[in-house]
Amino acid sequence: MKKVLAHIVVFEDFPHLQYCLHSLRAGRGDFELALEVTENGPSKSGNVDLQALCDQFGATLYRNDGNLGFSGAHNQAATRFLASDYDYFLIVNPDLALRENALSVLLQTIEPAASAIICPLLIRADDKLVPVQPQIIDSAGMEFVSSLRHFDRYAGRQLKDVSLSVGPVPGGSGACLLFSRKSVHMLVLPRDSSPLALFDVFPQLAEGYREREQLFDESFFAYREDAELSLRARKFGVLICFQPEAVGFHVRRVTPERRSALSEDINRHSVRNRFLLQLLHWSPKEQPETILPGFILRNLVVILGVLFFERTSMRGLVEAVKLTPFAWRGRKRMQRIAKSYSSNMNAEDPIEQASL
Repeated sequence: MKKVLAHIVVFEDFPHLQYCLHSLRAGRGDFELALEVTENGPSKSGNVDLQALCDQFGATLYRNDGNLGFSGAHNQAATRFLASDYDYFLIVNPDLALRENALSVLLQTIEPAASAIICPLLIRADDKLVPVQPQIIDSAGMEFVSSLRHFDRYAGRQLKDVSLSVGPVPGGSGACLLFSRKSVHMLVLPRDSSPLALFDVFPQLAEGYREREQLFDESFFAYREDAELSLRARKFGVLICFQPEAVGFHVRRVTPERRSALSEDINRHSVRNRFLLQLLHWSPKEQPETILPGFILRNLVVILGVLFFERTSMRGLVEAVKLTPFAWRGRKRMQRIAKSYSSNMNAEDPIEQASL
């Protein structure tokens, strides 16, 4: 029987968590599921007893004194996963519910030994995680464009108007990803030898940093960390596969058109992480098609927008500058790892290693 460790991170409040946990426990299929919830700092959930809610659905609750971000908290769970005998690692947002057969379908798509990540079809949902009508696509995987931006494929399109099929995609939404054990092993990064800049920006990450496996880049903290992971997977030969027969229902809060309504922290993280992505993964020499639309025009729009219209995000630019040496060392490490994987790659194509 396949064994799955599912992990959910909550921060401040979690109005949809009970529906998320219920959907995971209601899943049908031949698998063993362990549920974990991490509370990232004290919550503001009012009368909701998080421990009682976790007990109700048989989930183990972990509590962090401070907010380690999406990346840090999931890295704690990835560390526990690698020390266990579970075959798969599932990350799920607390504002997402899976259809009864979704996890079973995802598990049928890959074997634990395959170097692959699977992402489901996400449909936009209401506050009870029931799909809105008509059904609107929230994400069908991720795509990258020459302006150095990334988008959820077919986001905002009516489901009935789009033809979807199983297969490789450039990236997957961090709202729900299923990792094979091999993919986690391949994607974990060496810890930085001198992470002082990281701790300057996020002091709370210093505690336990040496013990946390670095599946997600903790300098991203939250937002765009799934894009970074997707680009890293592509470099390391880890397949990201979209499986439209596995369906989840997601409450979407963060979209480009809602930027003016988002919190200052979200926009700050977004600005900083845009430039960290470029430092880690993009190159004018290797991707010349990105020079004008991305490195010049879009970056100019972002910088001028911060200077004249969104000055609360100035801190994000400052943080990007502080983290530049940290990111550059990360880029060099990834290049060495990618070269090593390429030279030692088996004859099989990674796409053929997955049971599509």
